[in-house]
Amino acid sequence: QGSFNFLPIVSQIAPQPILCKDFIIDPYQIYLARYYQADACLLMLSVLDDDQYRQLAAVAHSLEMGVLTEVSNEEEQERAIALGAKVVGINNRDLRDLSIDLNRTRELAPKLGHNVTVISESGINTYA
Repeated sequence: QGSFNFLPIVSQIAPQPILCKDFIIDPYQIYLARYYQADACLLMLSVLDDDQYRQLAAVAHSLEMGVLTEVSNEEEQERAIALGAKVVGINNRDLRDLSIDLNRTRELAPKLGHNVTVISESGINTYA
């Protein structure tokens, strides 16, 4: 189980920016993440509508935090583009049945455009 208490511990050890990976649905969670020294937060389009996403992204940006926008299918990918997401994580795991398909990143990434940073999430076991 995760805890916000882990964020400052990790930030003392790792020089890289720290991502708060949680099911963020309320601005309070972003304020809490920032308080605990997170540099970025995960906003999952599978659980947020566009208005919620805009509100939460605005809060994160006002706190000088990055936003990792997570998508898992073509509909969410199109929403991410329309919402102006700059960093998009493509989740290779189907959250309904937990199966993994690495082709999901191969299929969705090229459609995001060159101005978007793409992160392939879940199911990667090597760094080759």
